[in-house]
Amino acid sequence: MQSPFTTVKAPHNIALVVIDMQHDFVDDDAPIACKGASTIVALIHEVAGLARTLGIPVIYTRESHRKQKVDFGLELEYGETEHCVEGTPGVEIIDELRPHESDYVLVKRRYSGFFATDLDLLLKGLGVDTLVLTGVATDVCVRATAQDALQLDYRVWVPRECVAGTNEARHLAALENIGYVLGGSYLWTRSCNICVTAVWYRHEHSAGSQTAALCRLPPGDSSVGRRAG
Repeated sequence: MQSPFTTVKAPHNIALVVIDMQHDFVDDDAPIACKGASTIVALIHEVAGLARTLGIPVIYTRESHRKQKVDFGLELEYGETEHCVEGTPGVEIIDELRPHESDYVLVKRRYSGFFATDLDLLLKGLGVDTLVLTGVATDVCVRATAQDALQLDYRVWVPRECVAGTNEARHLAALENIGYVLGGSYLWTRSCNICVTAVWYRHEHSAGSQTAALCRLPPGDSSVGRRAG
């Protein structure tokens, strides 16, 4: 398997996307609680901090529905619990991952971060062609965003330790689907590899000792670029 380090044209074209890390998905008593969501918070926080330090755009999506329920579409018809309603605590991004002033926040009504939003326009304005997707739910909004991204010719990478699904079985199935069916998506088994990727592309030609240390893989780690499975 070719390393993803060799597939990107320029070192300045990555964006980190944090998908729907909101109370109605992350809290233990959330209406759509994502299994393991609380365990990925610290990793996403670390990666987002590194991205900001390196000048890599950090983009948040925030699912939000009007209280009149006119924009849920068919979601509620299939037994999905009402969630992320405007004006409720559940719609808010959790405090631990609160966006910074330099970040971008997009409101979406449906699963995909691209559907009926200006995400594609924003990414083109930023000169981005590669997305690192984190957040929830692996089997719903992360997968939907990954598929739309690929159809719009964005490279998509999903670090498995930075996403969580509605349950373990669906989470794992979605990872396999992203890794194989969508073709251009890569999954890492260690969260540090996402940091390595970010540093590599922003400082590809840097000779600084700090960069060299950050780009060094852990001993015995051969998981960079490996697909799920």
